[in-house]
Amino acid sequence: MVSKEMPVVDRSQQILEFAVAKEKEAEKFYLRWSERANDEEVSRLLAELASDERTHVEKLSNITPDALIAEGPGPPDFKLSELLVDVPAKPDMTIVDALAVAIRREAKAIALYDRLRRSATTEEALFAALVEEERRHKHRLELNYARLKRHPSDS
Repeated sequence: MVSKEMPVVDRSQQILEFAVAKEKEAEKFYLRWSERANDEEVSRLLAELASDERTHVEKLSNITPDALIAEGPGPPDFKLSELLVDVPAKPDMTIVDALAVAIRREAKAIALYDRLRRSATTEEALFAALVEEERRHKHRLELNYARLKRHPSDS
């Protein structure tokens, strides 16, 4: 969690590092599950999402802490613990379970980037684009989740 006593630049750096770590984690998750999925459509989707997450890492890695330092006290306490996924991925999950975890992770990513968008000084457009991309990811995951729940034999 980000401390309020931490210097503003350090807090901003910690927030950016958190975002990059979450994107790297998502990339690995999607790659692992794209290989495990028996459903070709889901496998392709997860591989695409892994590629998107890699792109997010690259974009976030180019942002400096100064981009999050607004006039005044600096970035708010983002309550990073609220942005952690409450159900960890388990190796024995079904693909439907993995999609459910992925949906929750995308929802947390949307919340993070929306908070960053609102506090950013120079990267508001980038964070707004990330919010929209994560929303699209979540929507595509939800569609596939619903399809597999309706037709369990596909998974």
